[in-house]
Amino acid sequence: MVIIYKKGSNFQLSLLDSNAAKLGLKPQAEYELIEITKGVFALVERKSIDTKFKAIDEKIFSLLKRKKLAERVEGKFEKFLNSAELKRFQELIKQGRIIPFKLSEKYKKAVYKTPEEIKELEEKERAEKVQTQKQQLAKPYLLQPMQRASIAEPASAHLKPVVLPRFDQAKQFEKHDYAIIKDEVAAKELSSRLSSEIKRKEVLGLRTFDGEYCVIKKDLYDKYAPVILKYIKDNSPINANRIALDLRIDKSLVKIICELLREKGEILERRRELYEYVK
Repeated sequence: MVIIYKKGSNFQLSLLDSNAAKLGLKPQAEYELIEITKGVFALVERKSIDTKFKAIDEKIFSLLKRKKLAERVEGKFEKFLNSAELKRFQELIKQGRIIPFKLSEKYKKAVYKTPEEIKELEEKERAEKVQTQKQQLAKPYLLQPMQRASIAEPASAHLKPVVLPRFDQAKQFEKHDYAIIKDEVAAKELSSRLSSEIKRKEVLGLRTFDGEYCVIKKDLYDKYAPVILKYIKDNSPINANRIALDLRIDKSLVKIICELLREKGEILERRRELYEYVK
């Protein structure tokens, strides 16, 4: 990140190193904007500051690169820094060279990332979204019939995808106490019918980033959430397929519980269906 500031002003401009390089500026440098004459300005590099904090900055950015995502959580990463490094770390945050990043406001704590990492993540998410849209246009949506999960027997072993009418998707919840619903109209209809249970918190639900609607009976969530959370903690990071296979739980149920655990800030979704323990 390149910083451009004007002496006597609280305003500063931050540029990604990749964009600054196009202007011929040095990466991770600081420049002071000086007015030479009216309408003529010059950028002067602050070499003294670069030299003073070079070793500390290198250590901080090296730690960010080496540490696991769970160790870069707000309140945890600071423990790897001494007092001088922590002071500089706070300055880097103010400068925008390190950003406390939340994928969603649902997360209790942020994860420290560089602007380059955030840009890369956003580009990857855009690419995945485009790919998902292409796949949805290429074939009809298939929904697995829901079955009650059992640790003794994997539900996925005997389930076959079938095309379901819109409201049959919602009816799966009535039979099996959990469901993933793709259709917004069906989800609203089910939500309306379950309004009393939702108010009493007997039924939990949320909408995922992919636009799917997850609903589950609270007693079923309370039964399997501790099992899945402990397994993620012991095997972090781990994907939904592996969790479902190892615990012999239907993958749809695993995904619903992981979405709720993610909403509570107990796990992170590093990438699609790859989960990591936080606390």
